[in-house]
Amino acid sequence: MTEPVLQGEHLRVPRSKTQEVGKWLPSVVFLTGFCISLILWMQERGAAIRELHDGLGLDSRLNMIGAIALGGMILSLMLALFTWQMTTSRARALEMARAMNHELIESETRYRQMFEGNSSITYLLDPADGKIIDANEAAAAFWGYSLEELRSLCITDINTASLEMLQNTWKNISSRGNYINEWRHTLKSGEIRDVEVFGGPLTFQDKPLLFFIAHDITERKQAEQALAMKQRQLEELNASLEERVNNTVDELRRKDKILIQQNRQAAMGEMINNIAHQWRQPLNSLGLVIQNTHFEFDAGLLTPEQMDLDMKLGMELIQFMSQTIDDFRTFFREDKEIKRFCIAESISRAVTLLEGSLMTHGIRIIRNQQEDLLIDGYPNEYAQALLNLLINARDALMERQVEQPEISLTVGREEEYAVVTITDNAGGIPIELIERIFDPYFTTKEQNTGTGIGLYMSKMIIEKHMGGSLNVTNLEGGAQFRIRNRLPEGFA
Repeated sequence: MTEPVLQGEHLRVPRSKTQEVGKWLPSVVFLTGFCISLILWMQERGAAIRELHDGLGLDSRLNMIGAIALGGMILSLMLALFTWQMTTSRARALEMARAMNHELIESETRYRQMFEGNSSITYLLDPADGKIIDANEAAAAFWGYSLEELRSLCITDINTASLEMLQNTWKNISSRGNYINEWRHTLKSGEIRDVEVFGGPLTFQDKPLLFFIAHDITERKQAEQALAMKQRQLEELNASLEERVNNTVDELRRKDKILIQQNRQAAMGEMINNIAHQWRQPLNSLGLVIQNTHFEFDAGLLTPEQMDLDMKLGMELIQFMSQTIDDFRTFFREDKEIKRFCIAESISRAVTLLEGSLMTHGIRIIRNQQEDLLIDGYPNEYAQALLNLLINARDALMERQVEQPEISLTVGREEEYAVVTITDNAGGIPIELIERIFDPYFTTKEQNTGTGIGLYMSKMIIEKHMGGSLNVTNLEGGAQFRIRNRLPEGFA
């Protein structure tokens, strides 16, 4: 079994004997030297006494004894001081070694606790060959190997990157310091997980190692990939949505054009009927003029003056009918540009086109105009919207056979808006139908009688094309359609 790299032997210092020697050794040396000096002095003193009895060189002998004794004592003192210094230095060195050893043990203990107790995946690598030197329990649990198995593996057994790529990374870490990167690790089960790895260099027992902490980011990567996919789908949706919107707008415009065309065709049918009403009386008058001219010619009563009068009357009638055709043709001409026009003139055009039909059915037109008001928009389309509202009122009066049918047209100002109201006395619109009255193809008339697009087209012209509003309400005795358009600046 391979031992973890962080579990090594440390210096142990024996404390009791060394400290005791340091305490009493200097005293022993000093006493020994002193005793030797004293013995030498006593021996010399005895010799001096003997020589005194003999009467030989007493002073010189005493001086020699004193010098020997003093030298021995000084030598003993120096020897004791030297021994004490050496013993004290050695004790201090041993104490410092013991303290350093204690700090090393504590440091290793803290490091081991951090290493083994870290909840993150933590491991050491040898950058020389990529061998896993050590790992913690979190790494073993994540990769699915035991600690013994991990210490026998190389990181290339786990990391899906090539050895060359990993070696370049290790070189960069060793030279540049800390780094962070994302890798893919293969578990013992074969599952591949995404990890975010923080790394840095580390020296242990004079050997360079690499220290790594990894975090499992598989769920985050999957979420990022899902988000990126959703983002791509959203971008594709936005691209296709723009295309679909454009297609839908084109389709709506096409349908609007169809509705406008249908409305115009229906209006043209109505206009043909109105032309018939408009031309009936002039044609009768023209026929009478021709008959009268022929009668006067047969009777010999036709004078040049009478001939000129009949011709003038006939040409006036023909001019009137020609003008009627021009009015109808102009009415259906499409407006291409916004113009400033007079509301009263558009009302007059619409009433003129419908006047013959209204007179035939005995419907009276009442006009009430407070002032001449100008608005910006499309005059022909505005007149067409008015015509549709007038036709709707006329049909309601005819359908309900009102005894004294009438349509009231009022033009007025409300602050910065021009307001036109068209009111009839046909009894109003049923409550259950009034909310749908402007829907396309909605009609209350019998089948093949109404198209259901007249009121819808009027609302679209007023609101969509000219930025105004068109609403309907029931009043006492009838319905009122109300058109509102903003007046131009300077006219409000």
